Order: sequence, then structure tokens, then C-alpha cells
Amino acid sequence: MKNKYYIGESPLTFEIIEQIRDQKLTLELHRKAKERINRCRTYLNQKVIEAKEPIYGINTGFGSLYDKIIPLNQLGKLQENLVKSHACSLGEELPKEIVKLMLLLKAHALSLGHSGVQLSTVERILDLYNHNVIPIVYNKGSLGSSGDLAPLANLFLPLIGEGEVYYRGEKHKTKKLLLELGWSPIKLQSKEG
Repeated sequence: MKNKYYIGESPLTFEIIEQIRDQKLTLELHRKAKERINRCRTYLNQKVIEAKEPIYGINTGFGSLYDKIIPLNQLGKLQENLVKSHACSLGEELPKEIVKLMLLLKAHALSLGHSGVQLSTVERILDLYNHNVIPIVYNKGSLGSSGDLAPLANLFLPLIGEGEVYYRGEKHKTKKLLLELGWSPIKLQSKEG
């Protein structure tokens, strides 16, 4: 491990996390992680196209809208709206160091290739981490039984060009900072919200 750590190459231990943090290593997806992510995304895309029955939360609404079928050309908008609607936390901002660790841990979890996200989504999470673009996440509020939906929505609003972030010690509107960095917002696909 010189100045880089390859996410998805091996299990992530506390020692490795400390090494990444202390040595300020740059993160990059391992080749095998990219293959896993792409394989799962391809599978999901095919499943959506071939499905004879609705697939809950992928081509349907959520909760009481479970029987509302979403057209293929609106699946990305559904996911974007889901992230926006769940970003309802409030309170004090979580420490930047914690938020940066959240990015690392989520990138690792997604590198396992079981979620159906697109490769560009995980790569953008790593861009945020590597460039110290730290999303603003608040310490109170959640939805549902998992307890992490609101904080995760705040964490990933910047992927779609929304919310606020810290960059070089200053708070920025994400949309404006993305323009400055030359990054386009991620167009979410089915299941990514």
C-alpha cells in the first residue's frame, strides 16, 4: 500500500481503516470490485427489462404506493426523489471526520457488488473522499426501521448535485461546487436511492 488503497480487494479491518486515515491514502476501486459492481448492475438492468411482474421499489412506488408501476424512463427520477425526500435529518452537523469515514465504509460495502448500483456512483463516492468534499450530515432524524435512511440521504445528496458540502474548510452549495470541479451530478438508476 504505497499512497493508494484499493477498495474491494480484501476485507476492511479497523487496522486498515486507521492506516487509510493516518497515512491519508487515496482510495481507488480494485479491478475485481469494478467487475462485481458492473455484473450486479447488468443483472438488475436485465431483470427490470425482462420482468413480467412488478419489482417492489425498483419499478414500483414505495409503501402504500407499492402497486404504482413506474415507467422505465422514470426509474431514475423515482430514485432521485427518494433521496431528496429522505434527507430530512436536522440538529448539529456530524464531525467531518465521521462523515469521511461514512464515505469510506459505504464505498467498501458497495464494492462487494451486491447492491445493484452503477460503477459511476461508487466512483463519485471515492471522488468525494479523495478530494475532501465532505457532505453535511446532521445528527438527528431518521425514517423507517433501519435508523440510517435520513443520514445516508444527506450523505449522498451531493451525488445528485443537491445539499451542502465542506470543501477546503468552507461550506458550499453542492451544485455550485460540482461546476467548479467539473463534475456532473450522477443520474441515479433503478434501486440506487
